[in-house]
Amino acid sequence: MTSDLFGQATVRFFSGLFLAGLLLFLAVPLILGSRIVFVIMLLYIPVIAKRIRNEKEVLEEDLAGYKEYKTRVRYKMIPFLW
Repeated sequence: MTSDLFGQATVRFFSGLFLAGLLLFLAVPLILGSRIVFVIMLLYIPVIAKRIRNEKEVLEEDLAGYKEYKTRVRYKMIPFLW
């Protein structure tokens, strides 16, 4: 497999799915007026970060061309930030 399989990208992970989930987990407690649950849901951020690190390791080991792709696509999840 070549890196052309991955196409042009700005971020490496399915950032739309991760960001949508993160926004959902943070927005719902605020919409419902629960600041305590909002603080609790902030704990979700490190969980997602750990999941991304684990997924990166699995892809590096098992997916041909991923290491080269990783050098071309700098950002993991948030363009120009992370």
